[in-house]
Amino acid sequence: MSVELTKAELPVRAICRVAWMEPAEDEPEIMAFGLSFAEITREDRERVLRYILDYQWVDDT
Repeated sequence: MSVELTKAELPVRAICRVAWMEPAEDEPEIMAFGLSFAEITREDRERVLRYILDYQWVDDT
């Protein structure tokens, strides 16, 4: 699977599974989902964590 975190970055490549899935809160026609990573490089793992931390920081303000 390849996931694009932002338009400016290269995609994260990993082997993962869908851990959960549900309709998005504000847009029920769109599905929100969580991934569980089975195989991911250290570099891509750090990029995902950095993205999550940055997103949480923006979301709290």
